[in-house]
Amino acid sequence: MPRATVLLADDHAIVLEGLAGLLRDEFTVLGTVADGPSLIDAARRLRPDVIVTDLAMPGMSGLEALRRLKAEAIPVKVIFLTMHADAQLAAQALRAGASGFVVKHAAAKDLISAIHTVARGGRYIPPQIASDVLIALAEGEDRRARPLTARQRDVLALIAEGRTMKEVADALGLSPRTVESHKYQVMEALGLKTTADLVRYAIEHGLAGPTSQPKSIERRQTAPVSVILLSRSVIFRIVAMCPPAYSRRVNRPTVVLAEDHAPVAEQLRRLLAPEFDVIATVPDGRALVCAAEAACPDVVVTDIVMPGLDGIAATAAILARRPNTRVVLVTVHDDPELAELGYAAGALAYVSKHRASQELLPALRAAIRGERYVSPSVRDRGG
Repeated sequence: MPRATVLLADDHAIVLEGLAGLLRDEFTVLGTVADGPSLIDAARRLRPDVIVTDLAMPGMSGLEALRRLKAEAIPVKVIFLTMHADAQLAAQALRAGASGFVVKHAAAKDLISAIHTVARGGRYIPPQIASDVLIALAEGEDRRARPLTARQRDVLALIAEGRTMKEVADALGLSPRTVESHKYQVMEALGLKTTADLVRYAIEHGLAGPTSQPKSIERRQTAPVSVILLSRSVIFRIVAMCPPAYSRRVNRPTVVLAEDHAPVAEQLRRLLAPEFDVIATVPDGRALVCAAEAACPDVVVTDIVMPGLDGIAATAAILARRPNTRVVLVTVHDDPELAELGYAAGALAYVSKHRASQELLPALRAAIRGERYVSPSVRDRGG
């Protein structure tokens, strides 16, 4: 029997290299890609038997890529390889047409077994979540009969960008009450309970705006690179902090910081002072989105857990409006799954607050170069 052909997709080069080395003894690895659009292009050209792909990738989520492959009738089996041991997410992937779902911290033999299984026409579900996946699939039958309407998808996308109900209503020509009704219907249809759940769903399913990052910074003639640091200072302080006469050292990047604890914001400001000019500070996610649009920074440094709008949702909103902005997430949570959500939203760096004195400057340097930075403590936990 001929060996199955495999195409690999993941936006971490080291993961791709490891997967390719692991699978070559059993399968023919046709190639590797690092983003959703490249996955679609490679699938068209190479026609693999099986695609092994991450869920969260730049440019297009894994689920959206799967839908595109199905729409184009490309005869390929898709296995999602992800850090999320989440039965609901696995059920969602299987409903969308995936043939398998493997957790990244599983043993290598599990992935090999999954590829053999789906290549023969079967389905693969991790044994540890199989019963929960089957329950989720059964419970979700009536939800499949009620897919989101185009209007509901529009409302969901704008909410994920950080818009208020009034802003969504103005953008779509609806009343705020109608928007609230659409939001409630979406939450009911998807089985979600909070706005944060909605935002995460939109990010994971490619509905939160563009997630691709430019490879190089476009240097402005009117001002040097900007970095945004956000603290308890109110948003209108930007006006006072950034007049034409504002003193900056030539060719130094500038920063705006989002952090709702003033002592932490001050500590971050001091860490950045040797290499960056801090031009503004704000206390919450909504203020951050406004600050990024008003100050036109090249880098935003933000906490993830903040009042009003979390840092991941704010990241998606900022990049939807100003895609050249670099975003660095700084958090106390050494959580690989949370980091993956941040990268899916478009952030370039994920830094542990516990190691900010060692990691913050290297993270910003990498972001300015358009490169991804992952806190070593997060990498270690992710395996």
